[in-house]
Formats: sequence, structure tokens, C-alpha cells
Amino acid sequence: MEASPGDSVNIEYADIWLSASSISGIYGYTYGSYADLSGISIKGGHPKGNALFLNGILINQPQSSYADLTDISPFLFNRITVFEGGITPYSIYGNLDIRNDDAEEGYIFVNQFRGISLGYKTNIAGFDGGNLIGVRDTIIFLESFFKQEGQFWDLRVSRKRTSGMKGFPQTSGIQTDMRLAGKVGRISLLILRRRWNDIFGDYIHDNFRLTETYEISGFRNLIILEGVRSTNIGTYVRPIIYSSRTFSVGIVGLNANVWSDLKRLGYSFYSLLAYGKLIVRATLSNRIPSFDELYWKGAGAEGNPNLKNESSILLSTEVSYRVFYLMGFARRVWNIIEWKSVSGIWRPYNEGSGNIWGMSLKIKKGNFLFKYDRIWAYYDNGKRMIYRPKNSYFINFNLSFMGLYALYLDPRFTNKENTRFVDFVLQMGMFLRMKIKKFECVLKVDNLLDREDEFVEGYPIRDRTISLHLKYRR
Repeated sequence: MEASPGDSVNIEYADIWLSASSISGIYGYTYGSYADLSGISIKGGHPKGNALFLNGILINQPQSSYADLTDISPFLFNRITVFEGGITPYSIYGNLDIRNDDAEEGYIFVNQFRGISLGYKTNIAGFDGGNLIGVRDTIIFLESFFKQEGQFWDLRVSRKRTSGMKGFPQTSGIQTDMRLAGKVGRISLLILRRRWNDIFGDYIHDNFRLTETYEISGFRNLIILEGVRSTNIGTYVRPIIYSSRTFSVGIVGLNANVWSDLKRLGYSFYSLLAYGKLIVRATLSNRIPSFDELYWKGAGAEGNPNLKNESSILLSTEVSYRVFYLMGFARRVWNIIEWKSVSGIWRPYNEGSGNIWGMSLKIKKGNFLFKYDRIWAYYDNGKRMIYRPKNSYFINFNLSFMGLYALYLDPRFTNKENTRFVDFVLQMGMFLRMKIKKFECVLKVDNLLDREDEFVEGYPIRDRTISLHLKYRR
């Protein structure tokens, strides 16, 4: 899925494959992120500082501000809105809101690993479940939602293998997740539970976030209570008070956001000037550290309660003309929060400041899409920032009966000294599609080259996968 700020995109189910860790090599780009290229990533990249919403409910983990797209069913939730402006205390780069449409449809999926899953949904309820089977796949998952006017509930449980990062096999294990997200009127609730084990032992992370939203004289206000009970963090609870206001003066739009956890002050100011096909943006952001960054305790790693807020200022401009879209940006970041190893202990530090700038070129004509991104990202000491690839290329060709795609990312450094890096990413895939009235049959080949790309977050991609989808849509 590929989109720019302000876009709303419908996901074609055949283009997203299935769910959870079956999705390989596809990224949830928010080009409002700029700094990281993959602002919120499915596998790999660097999702810190982005906000992920599910039908308007913020589902980032309170403990880490991390949002894992492998825990979203693209069958149940297939419409993405990309927006920016720092509208949450957790977002410094970009935001995604993933919603479900009102279509009635169903599907069944099988692959050569003897994996099978199926789902069905209407405009008020739906379910998606099954297994994917394989060395690196989800063992079993089940997700369901229910919505009526004024309320929405989503429940997901899954059990998966964590294959571990390349060079760190001790991180391999079995992980069980549960998510409950609900909203009734002005009140929303998020409960996350994670259990996993590896050679070091068994671990738990329980998170919750309770939010009330109300408006007074044009101001949007949130009262948030969030907490974590964790093997590695301990038990912490913090309130967050948030207020925002959006203004519009002619062709200029302004958005101001201020929040506090009663100990720290965060803020974001966003402005947009739109004149025809030309758009100019300016954003000032300040992010409060997460529970992980402040209090983590684990084997060879610990948090840093003395961290300062991470802040940045962004200027960007974009223009579109017929089939062409061109965007340029420059971002200055202060008090960058990064984890590094000192005397064998990993801790987060405010790693000074840095500059990030670059450009994005998109050409879209009919069923053909080409996108190229160039990123320059350097700390003030001249070293490249970690996890940011210099170049990325994406090509997609989609006809009614077939589709092809290719994605390439440059190698990315994984430490500030620029002595360790993950290899380049090259993913290719194709599908054949046949429609007969309300039914659609799709034969897909994922990871066509059978590459073993390893990603930083510990989710290596699947081997070459051949799958068959049968889909019904009223």
C-alpha cells in the first residue's frame, strides 16, 4: 500500500495477500514521515514517532509508541487515510487511520505450506481467522469486529513465531498477542496483552489506554489514562491531557496541538498553504519518550529516565502535474532518541541533532505506478542516521487480470558508528486474477526471487509463497 499525506486509499485484497505475518516486503508508507521513509512499517524500517488508528482508535502500544501492522487484518480493514500534523502525543512523523468499508464479502485462502484461512464481513460485523503455517509464519489468528452507530469493537488474538534478528538467534520464540479496541460515544478503550518466550525466559506486556474526547469552543480535547504492567518495564500509569485547534484562513490551514503527562510538555504546530497544484507545509513537533525508553529493564538492556523530549521542524513543498508528482523536504531534529550499546548494555540516549532532507518522485499513468525516493539523513557528526535507506524504488503494474510489483530498498545502517547494517531489500511478486460475476479467483506468487531479506524488528520475510484466493463480494 502506498500513499501520500492527505490520501485515502482502498486496499485491493488481492494486492495485500492475507494478514498478519503473511505480508512480506510491503510497507505502510506515510510520506508525512519523511525522516524514516517507512513511517509505519509492516516489517522493517523504523516506525517510531507515528500514530496508527483503527477506525479512529489509537492502537499504538502505550509502552513503546510502536504500531505493528502485522496485527491488522487487511480483509476486515481495507481503507487507509494518511494524514499528518502531529495530532497525537505519540506522532512526530506521520499518521495512518485504517478503517473498514461497508461491503459484504467473504474469502478463503490456501498456500503451499498447508495454510488456510477464511473470513466474512457485512456492514456491521465481520471475522477473519485461520493459520498460515511455515517456519516464519503465524501459527493461528482470529479477529472480529462489531459496529453500530456510535460504537465500534474489535478483538484480535494471534500466536506467531518470532524468528529472531539475523545474528541474534536468541530472540527466537513463540509470541501470543491479544488486542481489544473499542469506542462508545466519546470514550475509547485499548487493551493489549503480549506473552512470549525465548531462551532467556517468559515475558508479559499488558497495556491499556482509556480516552475521553470532547470539544469546547472549537478546541478538541482529550483526557487519556494509559498504563503498562510488564516483565521488562514494571508497572506505570500516567495521565495525558491534550488539546488541539484547527484554523483556516483563505488558502492557509493551521493546526495547533499541546499535551502534557503532568511531568513533560509536548506540542505540535502544523501549517499548510495550498494554491492549485502546489502545497507547502511546515511542522514543529515535540515527542514525549515512551515507557520503554524511560523504564525498560531486560537482559542486556535498560531504559533511561533522564531522556529529553525529541523535537523537530519540517519544511516541505510538493507539486503535481498530470501524471507527475514531485515532493521535496527538509527536517531538522533535536535530541534524537536512539538505543546504543555502552559496556554491553543497550540504553536509549539523546544522540544530539541531525538533518534529514530528500525528494520523492511519483509517476502514475493508468495502471502503471513508479515511485522513487531519495533520502539524505545525517547526524551532526557526519554519520548517516540509522535505519534510513538512501534510495527506494517501487514499481507496480496492475491490470484487471494480472499484476506485477517490485520493491527495492538500499542497505540501512543499524548503529550510529555506521559499522553494522542490514542488507538491501528486493521484493517481487505477481498475481493472476479471474472474475466471474460476484466471485474473484486470484493465484499469487509472493517473494518471487525467494530472497531471505532480514529486517531489524526481527520479522524475516517468508520464503517464496504460492497461494490461491477465492473471494466473494456482493
